[in-house]
Amino acid sequence: MMSTPSDGRQTSLRQLTRSTLEDILGFSGEQTSSDWSVLIYDDFAMGLIAPILKVGDLRKMGITLFMKLSAPREAVSDAPAIYICQPTEDAVKRIAKDCINDMYRSYNIHWTSPISIKLLELLACEMLPKGSITNIKVKDQFLNFIAPVGDMFSLNVPDSYYTLNSLTTTEEQLDEHLDRCAEGVVHVLLTLQMIPILAWPKENVACAALQQKLKSKLKDMKHYLPHAEVNRPVLLLSGRESDLSTGLVQPFTYRAMLHDTLHMNVNKISLQNKEYEVDEADPIWQDISGDDYEDVIPKVQEMIATMSNEKASKPGNQADLDEQTKALMKSLETASSFTERKRSLETHLALCVSLGDEVKKNDLSTIHGLADDMIFNSKFDHDKIREICLSEKLSLPHRMRLALVYSMITSEKNEKVEKAKSLEERITELAKKTDADPDSIEGKYYRAYKCMHNQQQSNFKERAHEKNTKGFFNTRKIGDFVKNIASGGPKLLPHTRLIDAILRRGDNSKPIIDELEFYDPKTSQQVDPTPLRFNQALVFIMGGGNYVEYEDLKKWEKQDDVKGKSVIYGTTQIVSGTEMLKQMAHLGVESTEMG
Repeated sequence: MMSTPSDGRQTSLRQLTRSTLEDILGFSGEQTSSDWSVLIYDDFAMGLIAPILKVGDLRKMGITLFMKLSAPREAVSDAPAIYICQPTEDAVKRIAKDCINDMYRSYNIHWTSPISIKLLELLACEMLPKGSITNIKVKDQFLNFIAPVGDMFSLNVPDSYYTLNSLTTTEEQLDEHLDRCAEGVVHVLLTLQMIPILAWPKENVACAALQQKLKSKLKDMKHYLPHAEVNRPVLLLSGRESDLSTGLVQPFTYRAMLHDTLHMNVNKISLQNKEYEVDEADPIWQDISGDDYEDVIPKVQEMIATMSNEKASKPGNQADLDEQTKALMKSLETASSFTERKRSLETHLALCVSLGDEVKKNDLSTIHGLADDMIFNSKFDHDKIREICLSEKLSLPHRMRLALVYSMITSEKNEKVEKAKSLEERITELAKKTDADPDSIEGKYYRAYKCMHNQQQSNFKERAHEKNTKGFFNTRKIGDFVKNIASGGPKLLPHTRLIDAILRRGDNSKPIIDELEFYDPKTSQQVDPTPLRFNQALVFIMGGGNYVEYEDLKKWEKQDDVKGKSVIYGTTQIVSGTEMLKQMAHLGVESTEMG
């Protein structure tokens, strides 16, 4: 189970990952108090390290140089090297070349996942010209995930929704994709030291296949996991196809907007050739990250005003020299904190200004409000939706995302009113006009709509069956499941509603629980969920997750009647609405070409 500090709080997944990284970086084989090391990483490890350890943290650990494995590097023969890389053939060959060329004094290689015998043999073969080597140490880690937020993780697996739904995906590719998902989830469980009860929606073929792989991998890793556990958590497996609307909606909370609108990646944002970074350890970011964007601006302004007043009240010419000295010492003690706050506020002010420009340019406030009404309210403004979706003043991706959500919501609510049909006909006409140029951005986005409107994805399962392939989603049955869990009750997104039913067991939870399968990997048996009670849940979304769902779960945790319950949210990759649209567009082009 997750370790618990003396104050009773659980140690987060991010904190546990940081501890592992500190252990790796604090040991270089022959380090002394005055020693320093070189850190070498691949792209995946960069995503793993960047949100957790800053440059200052690395310096404190004696890391004075940090470089990408693939970049040209000069030899530093008197320094030990620490490698953090995925076990790939390319990485093995590059590291072996470093050893042969005596680039560093020693080589401490940490693979983010256990290296295969085949690659170990390759490493040995590549280093044969070196002869005897005694300054190399190799260690397997279980770090095939990224933890950008305390209780959120991503496997950083791109294009998952497309891979799982494309008819061009081969059996081998699908199996590799599911295997990568299972490996990443097991690494999270190993880090947390927990063996959960598995749950997944009935009729979801991909989730069932993932459950089989998890069962096998957990069995292989049983020596690394606790033998006895009390209050075991539940791990809910689901997929993006269970709730496409949430994957496309325009978010309006600060963190989600930075990701969706300003393309935040591993907590970094690039604006006009300048890079900004948000820090999970920063109290200001902790305070405002989950707030609505419109509430963030006055908060930042108030913080800037408060800081200005603090600066203005610095000690003056007191008659008492002792008092003056004491005040000056106090001022020096807070100088570092003041500088950090100033830097943080300047960052957020710049980000808020840039977000404000985007909000005005594409009327994001209106788009968010319309989508919110569609998802949570029974009535919404059809005329305004049509006006926005057909307005050429706004960006096409934002318009198409709203149109897709509109099409899905009205279909689920059986509200194919004339206005909805009229909008669909108009967008279908626009799609036809792009037939001559299917590779254009417009052509691809309109085909995303066409693909959903014609429900061609719902035929993927049947067509895949004809090809004797497996693993694709049965979208119709899953769609019915989503409609069942989304109807009635408080304003919660579908996956939050699922977690609410599993953890709280309210009056309306039984019909939802009945739609799920439960399996205990410790006993290798299906289990009856009726007597089970959980205080903690993990959610893993294949096909791409987002900050909207994560923040909805965090908001649910804060409800008065949900005390003592907690959720960890994970996904194949954190995907913006426009990135989701691009994957759907790719599927739309394929479905058109394949008839």
